[in-house]
Amino acid sequence: MPDHSEAHCVNSWNASRLGWLLLASYECFGSRTLHTLHRLFGGNGDAASRVDAETLRRRGCKDAVVKKFIAFREAARAEDLAMRLDREHIRFLLKEDAEYPPLLRQIADPPLALFVKGRSDLRDLDGVAIVGTRRHTPYGKYVASWLGRDLAAAGFWIVSGMAGGIDTIVHEAALEAHGITVAVLGGGVDEEAMYPRTNLALARTIEKNGGTILSEISPGILPMPFSFPLRNRIISGLCRATIVVEAAEGSGSLITAHQALEQNRDVFAVPGPITHAQSYGTNRLLTMGAIPCTGPETVMSQLRQGYEPAVPHTHNVTDEERTLLGLLDTPLHTDEIARALREPISTICARLVALELKGLIIAQEGHVYARSRYWN
Repeated sequence: MPDHSEAHCVNSWNASRLGWLLLASYECFGSRTLHTLHRLFGGNGDAASRVDAETLRRRGCKDAVVKKFIAFREAARAEDLAMRLDREHIRFLLKEDAEYPPLLRQIADPPLALFVKGRSDLRDLDGVAIVGTRRHTPYGKYVASWLGRDLAAAGFWIVSGMAGGIDTIVHEAALEAHGITVAVLGGGVDEEAMYPRTNLALARTIEKNGGTILSEISPGILPMPFSFPLRNRIISGLCRATIVVEAAEGSGSLITAHQALEQNRDVFAVPGPITHAQSYGTNRLLTMGAIPCTGPETVMSQLRQGYEPAVPHTHNVTDEERTLLGLLDTPLHTDEIARALREPISTICARLVALELKGLIIAQEGHVYARSRYWN
């Protein structure tokens, strides 16, 4: 058995758990194969890990996969895999563990095992998934940040896939609100396999601030194209609702939304301009019956019984900001605002940032700003 003296007992290992770790670490076995073995061997991971080749073939595994597994099993030591997890503070969760997220356990194809960094007790997870395109518009950026910030501040766990674009924005917004955020990866949760590499610092910040990084993929394995649809079912499966902010035709965010519908979870879509390709997916979802998301209150009204939207506070608006807001009867470019107020661009930009942070204006494409619905 592994020595935990230097690993602070991240995991508690026995022969059965070591067996499941070995099986879950073999990259060619998916969730369905693991569940088949779990049923076949009555949950005994030690026995399942010693399954013979013929049994695997009878259960539908291709000959090449079986041969590769036999070679993997002969070369790998479960004890070494366990020591690595403990050394890197990665929790190994099985579906029967109390800490395993209850909502995820309810989907048709839940992961038998999860690899988790950061907060590993997920039984109280109250999740809302927010997903969208990597190539967002300024409008999408504003809405994603607004939703992530306000829903996290309201106590929801913000779940996304830590990809570039909308995913990154909502994780960062939840952190800014001192909320909890969960990143579901298509590859290993270790720093060696972290993808995208540009979000390594974000992953560290999520873990440091009480959030969670998780995957059903073993550490050390990089994501493959087929990994992301599998990851998306976990994103939606963890949550009571999924919100799609922006999604072009064929976007992976639409896969997440369709999986949420199959899991009988609420799906929200943010309406977008019909002239933008990034709005195609969300507007299409609306025609299919998704709930229109016009702000955090829409989501909270649906998920929190008896919720009543708070009245926005606008008393902290300065006289200069009030004058600027008065110009925005129609959306204006930064240069137009500066000319109208006869002030330097730098002064105007600082004022616009302050108003955007207060939620009173919305940044549109091309440095154009409009009043939000919070200012009348």
